[in-house]
Amino acid sequence: MNKYTYFFLFVILLINGIRYLGYLLQGHITLYYCLMLLLNIIGIVFSVYSFTQWKAKNKKIANT
Repeated sequence: MNKYTYFFLFVILLINGIRYLGYLLQGHITLYYCLMLLLNIIGIVFSVYSFTQWKAKNKKIANT
């Protein structure tokens, strides 16, 4: 994946996370909304981690 794909994935996950957080803050506390918010947070963390690993790998390849 390139940096634009990571950025697109991050934005989509961020929008969905804000949406599910909004549902929870409005008082619609159900297991579904809690799990979807948790999955979006996990997805955001994983995408940031993957991007940093991808960036480090590309930097290492450029130095050799």
